[in-house]
Amino acid sequence: MPISTLREKDFLGRSEELSDLYRRSLDVERGIARRILLAGARGIGKTELLSQLYNRLFWTQDKVAPFYYSANNAILCAADFSKDYFTQFFRQRLAFEKKEQSLLSLDGLSIKGLSSLAQERNAAWANILLERFIHGSGEPLDALRIALSAPHQSALATGKPVVVMVDEFQRFRGLRRDGDARRDLVSLFEEQLSSLRTTWVITGSETEIREMPIAANLTRFNLFPLNENDAASLLSSLLGKHGIERESPPPGFLRRLGGNPLYLTHIAAAAPSTQGRGGLDFWSIYVREVMEGGIHGYWSAHLKQHFPTLDARRRALEILNTVYHAGGPLTRPRIAAAALHGAENEKDILEALHPADFLSGEFGTFKAPVDRVLRDVVNALTLREVQGKSLREVEQELLEGLLAPEKKLVSFEMALPAMKDTELVAAQCLEQIGKNIGVSQEAIGQLQMALIEACINAMKYGGGEKKKVFVRIDLVENRLAISVESFGWGVTLQEDGVTSANAGDDGNADRRWGMKLMKNFVDEVRFEKTAQGTRVVLIKNLRKSLVVRTEGAAGTA
Repeated sequence: MPISTLREKDFLGRSEELSDLYRRSLDVERGIARRILLAGARGIGKTELLSQLYNRLFWTQDKVAPFYYSANNAILCAADFSKDYFTQFFRQRLAFEKKEQSLLSLDGLSIKGLSSLAQERNAAWANILLERFIHGSGEPLDALRIALSAPHQSALATGKPVVVMVDEFQRFRGLRRDGDARRDLVSLFEEQLSSLRTTWVITGSETEIREMPIAANLTRFNLFPLNENDAASLLSSLLGKHGIERESPPPGFLRRLGGNPLYLTHIAAAAPSTQGRGGLDFWSIYVREVMEGGIHGYWSAHLKQHFPTLDARRRALEILNTVYHAGGPLTRPRIAAAALHGAENEKDILEALHPADFLSGEFGTFKAPVDRVLRDVVNALTLREVQGKSLREVEQELLEGLLAPEKKLVSFEMALPAMKDTELVAAQCLEQIGKNIGVSQEAIGQLQMALIEACINAMKYGGGEKKKVFVRIDLVENRLAISVESFGWGVTLQEDGVTSANAGDDGNADRRWGMKLMKNFVDEVRFEKTAQGTRVVLIKNLRKSLVVRTEGAAGTA
């Protein structure tokens, strides 16, 4: 059912994104049809955002009809899919006319039932669509074409455009005819995406969607992690629904969860069974979730979906463990050489792990994802399924790693004016800092390239009224983190370098290339919303030992 059960006021930290998508959706009424890929990490809230968008379009206006469809692996036979897609659109379209929420829940409504409903409503356009579908239903390809074109045809007949929202779009690669998956069938969506009477908002596995023929027509819309304040508010709200009030997580806990609503939801759900007189032990709850709770179940099910046999999962875990502990990107040969089973099935495993979001990768290399919770889950699975350790041993090892305090060795801050060549000043400062703490010249050069790109981006699209960019450099253990923060509400950085404030800017091609450079030269690029603007965080894992000078080890520039 597309109507969300979560009230919009409880959809914390997403008001800007929802309003932006809503405005873009209504543009189709003015003849501006958009093709939007809603991108973001697993669990970040893409499905809920689609549901909230449907809610708002359904209840607050009557110029644009919303249609929501969630692709289902169980309904990928061309004939079954065509009927399901067509009847869901038909039902939602009729429900929208008179705002009948009850009609949305009638999933079992047959073609005959829909025909009766259309006649009762005296909807001539609906009867025409039904006749076309019934006439073409004997041939699977004809039925598929007619079903996919239903939103466009209804818009032509009624003058009311349609916003098509599809969740898990990549599953359409598995559309089947005569029992065999036919990837060419997904090309039938291309014609529909070119319609000027429909706007499309799709989501799912970005890696797989980018390999589909429709990818060239898509504009990326990033859904970023919640900032720490919004994450704290969401966790507090979720705990309150479970009867737990005034519980604050320890320092670093929310950062570990990475602003991911799925993880926050699981932590809150697990909390009541662990509450004691002394309050909640958040780290113990987290470890249990990672080892055997809902978070563990989510990622384990995803791993089993791609690797059904225990032997294949073990080899996948060995490869993941190798990449996650490498401290930097690895090529295929280096992964094969380091894995316990050598090159056996390594290529096939990597090709499955990457689109499944267990690995990040570009330029022929693979590296650990930003998601630290996923890395903890993989670590727990490896300890159990590969190394054969007991749950008690796994719990102890995870807790020791989580509770060991990080030693901050160096911290520098710089406030730079948003003016020409300021980024070079930041790069020169970074070079001197790197020399002082013993970072190799190669690593310094890579960090300088990434920092320059981040500063240029911040100064071009940020700055705000303060006309400044703030740079902070922290060395914690063997990890160097550089944050570049700009101010002003007119910018939302995207991972491909495009900004929502200036999506049509001719310089965006350069920004995309700059973003690729940033991601290639550091181990992690993270984008965060702040109370006043946007922050880009660049993280480099330093493999060689560092000799830190005690004199001037921390300062402010």
